[in-house]
Amino acid sequence: IGDTNTGQQKGVVLLLGWSGGLVKHILKYATLYRDRGFRIVIASSCVNDWMMSDSKFVPKYEKLVPILDHLECLQGQKHKAIVHMFSNGGCRAWWGIQEALGRKNTQMNTAGIIVDSAPGVGRAWQGAMFFTLGISNRIVRALAKPLVALLLVVFSAVFSGLLGKKWVFDRVWEVLLRVDLADVPRLFLYSKIDNLVSSCDVEKCIEKSKESGVSVVRSKCFENSAHVRHLTDYPNEYIGTLNAFMANDCGFEVKKIDESVNGG
Repeated sequence: IGDTNTGQQKGVVLLLGWSGGLVKHILKYATLYRDRGFRIVIASSCVNDWMMSDSKFVPKYEKLVPILDHLECLQGQKHKAIVHMFSNGGCRAWWGIQEALGRKNTQMNTAGIIVDSAPGVGRAWQGAMFFTLGISNRIVRALAKPLVALLLVVFSAVFSGLLGKKWVFDRVWEVLLRVDLADVPRLFLYSKIDNLVSSCDVEKCIEKSKESGVSVVRSKCFENSAHVRHLTDYPNEYIGTLNAFMANDCGFEVKKIDESVNGG
């Protein structure tokens, strides 16, 4: 959790990191929001989250509820929050948070939702690319990809076909299309060349959001930025898009800041 130093704390930003993303990589986003007077909460996500049962996954995020209560951004409290989630891992975390809040019979006082490099639909080959990112040896990684892809196909078939349970990616989409959050503005940030989350999947979610009655749906497509690299590759466009969304759709006064953003 990071408090601003401005003395003019207008609200809270909840940053939900991508699977395997280090907190140090999310801090540059925290700086953007902190400089604009927000208090920051960062929740990281790990690859193992995708393998966890609900009984183990949701309690991870129940620990966030008292923090959000302390920051007074829950239902009926005085501050509003922006939720900025990265990749499918951040969306999965948002699902866990919604479940945790439901168990406490409360909700966040959410002013806006930003979906960055997501959602995907859990295609086997893209999932295999993600799960093998940590393998440094190119030959081993190339051999592992088709095996992981096959396992993902089997897992999907077992969950949805034999067990009658929802595939984890279905829940990611459900939480983004919840009817009770339809009055919360959305901003989708994505890229044409993202090799982990297809732009077609994001655009499908954008259309479904509009069809489901989401009050405001904004989007920004970056032509040549890699997965969760839009800020690094297009800093001015990225920051300008965030500023416009926060000011025009979320109701926050956003001051103009002359800043440069380093990649990484």
